[in-house]
Amino acid sequence: MISLFIIKKVNRAFSLIELLLVVAIIGILSSITLVSLNQSKIKARDARIILGIRQLVPFAEFIYNKKNSYADLCDDGEIRIDYLYQDELTSINMEISNNGGYVFCYADTNKYCIYSRLNISGVGFFCIDNTGKAIITDIDPGTKECNFTGNMTCPSN
Repeated sequence: MISLFIIKKVNRAFSLIELLLVVAIIGILSSITLVSLNQSKIKARDARIILGIRQLVPFAEFIYNKKNSYADLCDDGEIRIDYLYQDELTSINMEISNNGGYVFCYADTNKYCIYSRLNISGVGFFCIDNTGKAIITDIDPGTKECNFTGNMTCPSN
């Protein structure tokens, strides 16, 4: 007896529900990734602001050594861009502002305080003073210490 095998062709395909489920999962994963990348960008911008403010410290010391005073470091709450270090200070100031910061600077003969608002919400400010104290704080140094009390030190949390 001859047996005939009938080969039945089976079409296997994904259903519409399965495809929509896969697309939804990929969408959720990609949105999580984009949110974390956005936070990384903000942290990188803040790191550049902090680096820029830290780069101002040697210039403060250069000015102090040349004029025996920090007073020429600041002008009405801003970094004074004078003839001594004009190119360097302008470049640092632009780097900070391009990353969302703004340099606030207060100085007298023996003390200074430099700070900027950071981009990460809830953190607030980065502050550095002539004692070498450098902090990230949620207290605005301008209203707390730098320009009103005459202390010109970074606030303590």
